[in-house]
Amino acid sequence: MISPNSLQISKNWWIQFPYHLRLITKIRFYAAFGAGGVIYLTSLIFNNIGLSATDIGLGFTISAIIGTVTRLFTGNYLNKTGKIQFPIITSSILSIAASLCLIFSRDTFLYIIGQSLVGAAAGIYWPAAEFGVPYFCHPSFRNISRGILRGVYDKFFVF
Repeated sequence: MISPNSLQISKNWWIQFPYHLRLITKIRFYAAFGAGGVIYLTSLIFNNIGLSATDIGLGFTISAIIGTVTRLFTGNYLNKTGKIQFPIITSSILSIAASLCLIFSRDTFLYIIGQSLVGAAAGIYWPAAEFGVPYFCHPSFRNISRGILRGVYDKFFVF
């Protein structure tokens, strides 16, 4: 059973952080839920238009591989330059292109292209977003912001 005092302690712990850090953390937490829903509902939609389970699995696999590779390159780029504008803009453009490909796909080819673009967009976005949270915080809160951000991800994956 949870005691009222433990809730008060956790509320005080959360309030100690700057408002903008709390806001970014909440937005990232909710966005992670949305991304998970898209991944799991995609297979239902494309199975409904006639793609086989193999085609859908192939799309997920290619998306994951491309996402991993682009994440490595984006992380390297961010370590060298420290600029997050280009990756965020590139990720947005790729995400729009992926959405259009997936909306208009009626066969395996366009579906695979769309999934490839989804993987690339996610692989470019996540390192830039993770880099951006501490980047916009006051220097004295950078280590704390990294810890909170990682904690939000850990709690999300537990659910």
